[in-house]
Amino acid sequence: MPKILEMLQRELPMYVIAIEVNCEVNTLQKQLKKMGLWQSTSRKQIQENAHKRWDERCKQAVMLREKGLTYQAICQQLGCSRNSLYQHLKKRGLK
Repeated sequence: MPKILEMLQRELPMYVIAIEVNCEVNTLQKQLKKMGLWQSTSRKQIQENAHKRWDERCKQAVMLREKGLTYQAICQQLGCSRNSLYQHLKKRGLK
């Protein structure tokens, strides 16, 4: 158990911890939830986190574009598709 707690504190993904302790992710999550050591992420939190990540990506994209990079190069660097980046820039009024 101390090994699991250490991995949770290091914020390792649940699948990595499950592999280390040789069990299924669902089993690990259920046991941790019973002990009060883990709480699932709500849909609202997931959406908020995605929105924050896209805000950051859009800021970086604008800075990289000002430096003269192409959208293709920017997307490779940020790890997203051109279409997604374009939509999010447009949504935020940056394109």
